[in-house]
Amino acid sequence: MFVCDRGGTVSALAAVSGGQLWTFSAVGTVESSPTVADEAVFLGDNSGRVYALEVVSGERRWTVETGGSVESSPTVAGGAVYVGSDDGLVYALDTVTGETVWTFETDNPVRSSPTVADGTVFVGGTDGNLYALSAATGDLSWVLETGEQINSSPVVDKGTLYVGTGSGVEALAVPAEGSSEGSRARLGSLNHPSDWRYADQDISTDAGDGGNADGNGSDGGNVGDDGTSGSNGGNADDSGTDGGSTDDTDTGDGGDDSVDGDESTGGGDGFGPGFGVGATLAALGGLLLLRRRYADRNDQGEG
Repeated sequence: MFVCDRGGTVSALAAVSGGQLWTFSAVGTVESSPTVADEAVFLGDNSGRVYALEVVSGERRWTVETGGSVESSPTVAGGAVYVGSDDGLVYALDTVTGETVWTFETDNPVRSSPTVADGTVFVGGTDGNLYALSAATGDLSWVLETGEQINSSPVVDKGTLYVGTGSGVEALAVPAEGSSEGSRARLGSLNHPSDWRYADQDISTDAGDGGNADGNGSDGGNVGDDGTSGSNGGNADDSGTDGGSTDDTDTGDGGDDSVDGDESTGGGDGFGPGFGVGATLAALGGLLLLRRRYADRNDQGEG
């Protein structure tokens, strides 16, 4: 779990115990939500910087300075980070190097978080325009003048784009097949299409009592799909247990329960507060996650 505060501190917390894994101090206040993709955490601050931090250690991968406060939450798709800035530009940055792939200029600050569907980036501006840009080049495909500031984040679901403006919500038929893709769709953050599911990214923290759990992962590692017991380090996509890396029901030994870096804190079984009941906490946390997941699916089915 990754959280930011107005003091500019970015914290990585163990999903089960809440123990602190690492912290990072941004230069300015962080108003945007962090995005996790491609083994990194992406975020912006009001000093105008966009950061990429290593998901395991919190070490800075790169920093890019824009010309204005970054309140837009980054979206990652196809190896690029798309984000708006108060300097009026929409940026496409390489996820690995931070190199600027392209920029697109609007007339006012861009605080909307972009969404990507079918090779097109959709983003709103405080100039009242909704922009459709080529994800590859940044070229303008079309623009819609709404007459109202757009600070909300658009989403595409099965060829229909939904966006909020100062006067309500607009639904537009757009020439895009499919739905929003990339980090925001996978993580279910900010907004998501109707068929979204919990993230199935393979992000390993190589540490106990941390990592990602989509099903009921316990004591570290990743659990994807309906995984039920990724435990004691390592990665598990279904029911891998006791460390190692598994994709279905295989088990392995020798998961690495340590994390490198001086920014990690916490005690007990690696990152927890030292309760000594990590397995029990992990099981309870997993059950809660499963209940939430099935409740979400039932709600979608009834809708």
